[in-house]
Amino acid sequence: MESLRSKIYRLVCFIFILLGNKADASVRITALPSEMMVGFTDTLSISCNVSDDETLISITLSKSDNSERNFISVARVVINADAQIIQPMHENLKLEGKINPVGSSYLSLVITSPTSEASGFYNCISVRLNKAGNVVRQNNLTEVKEIVASISDVHRKQKNMFDNLQTQIRHLEDKLNNFNETCSKKIDDIVTRNLLNKQILQNNFNQVDQKIMNISEDVKFLRDSNNAFTHFMNLSLDAMFMNKFTHGKSTYLLSRSGVYGFVSAEIACAIYGGYVVEIDTREEYDAIVSSFRSGIKFDSVFLGLTDEGTEGHWFFSFSRRPVTFTLWNTGELQGTGENCAILFRPFGFKMADLMCNDQNRLIHFLCELSP
Repeated sequence: MESLRSKIYRLVCFIFILLGNKADASVRITALPSEMMVGFTDTLSISCNVSDDETLISITLSKSDNSERNFISVARVVINADAQIIQPMHENLKLEGKINPVGSSYLSLVITSPTSEASGFYNCISVRLNKAGNVVRQNNLTEVKEIVASISDVHRKQKNMFDNLQTQIRHLEDKLNNFNETCSKKIDDIVTRNLLNKQILQNNFNQVDQKIMNISEDVKFLRDSNNAFTHFMNLSLDAMFMNKFTHGKSTYLLSRSGVYGFVSAEIACAIYGGYVVEIDTREEYDAIVSSFRSGIKFDSVFLGLTDEGTEGHWFFSFSRRPVTFTLWNTGELQGTGENCAILFRPFGFKMADLMCNDQNRLIHFLCELSP
């Protein structure tokens, strides 16, 4: 049962929680790391620490997504009570906290495999009674920034995880081969020596059972590693792409950041089993442009077509098929050396040609995944 004193302190806390902020060095907040990358940051830790000789009532951790306003309370610890989650912001949360009558009090939130929603401003708020018996509310802020993963980041980690999986598979294959040899040898021993001693037979079977258990553990480890790899790919998908939509049988992924050159866009799409979008019909074009109009802030998006090799003869760069639909802006296709194409927002998302490897211009890209 909650004590009467605890209930009174809770009531005082909630009554005065709306009092004005007063920044103070006795309230400390730390974020480790202060910059996170989805799919690469394993854990994000937000810690509030309050050290004062006054009577502390509560510590509250709140969060705002994109500014220093509109904070939402995430977690709180109140005197004589356990820390509690107020607003779940992630599925993998670990919360600890305690208000100590002497020394430092704390509230700590750990997020495992943080997603983009974990970035933003965090505010630690303490509510306490000073020596004069007045309620004092103090706070301190910190920011967690999200860094968008580059194609090379994703590819490097994907390669490392894939290489580790291959090593584990080879290790398991070696164990299986060794197991088969051991079983064959013990069977041969039993047959050739006509072992009738039950204890010897039992020992042989026990050894086989142990090897089976070891292999089962390796299989579980391999399965867990594969799940971790799949989880990383899903997280990195969210980190790399800002929008996902479907049309017909295809799925489309719009990149969060731009790349220098068409080849980088091809590599990024290939990592996720796709290719730079190939627009076949006006209907497909309209669906894509419609998805762009919901608040994008960049000007250009790579398309998967080129006339490299034969000037003026455009074909799809992945399937190598002749282009079946174009909507060029007036004045395009006038020069040579501009062998790639984009959808250009200043032209109302009509098509424009440009150099494929312009190192001075960041261009977003749209991946298409077909069944």
